[in-house]
Amino acid sequence: MADIEVIQSYQKRAEEDLKAAEQMLASKFHLAAVSLAYYAVFYAITAALLAKGIKARKHKQLGIEFRRVFIKTEILPKKYSAILDALFHARQTADYDAVPKIEQEDVQKLLEDAKEFVTVLNKLDSGACPVLRYGGRRNDG
Repeated sequence: MADIEVIQSYQKRAEEDLKAAEQMLASKFHLAAVSLAYYAVFYAITAALLAKGIKARKHKQLGIEFRRVFIKTEILPKKYSAILDALFHARQTADYDAVPKIEQEDVQKLLEDAKEFVTVLNKLDSGACPVLRYGGRRNDG
């Protein structure tokens, strides 16, 4: 089992990136909002995998492990795999395309999906992720 403080730190980062993404969207910094929404999910998955004793160092490995541990086992429905893919590809566009084109409506949808994703991961039962939120509350029942 990973150190609880590390898991909490990743969960906190996920929550902070969601808040920052909302602020970026409100300020019409759409590309930054997309990147932050992706990283919120990235950190939430990192925490959930660490709670299972799994360390993923790269984005691709994180996606593979997430699907193996949470989707293939039906702990989470397949839609979360699709959300991760959409966020990953949108972040790639936002961060690396010379002339990125992402519409505000798309950014809003991606951010809503990221919020749901982080919330769901943080609410998994203690077998999957023992820490509900930064602050150390546990899901013991």
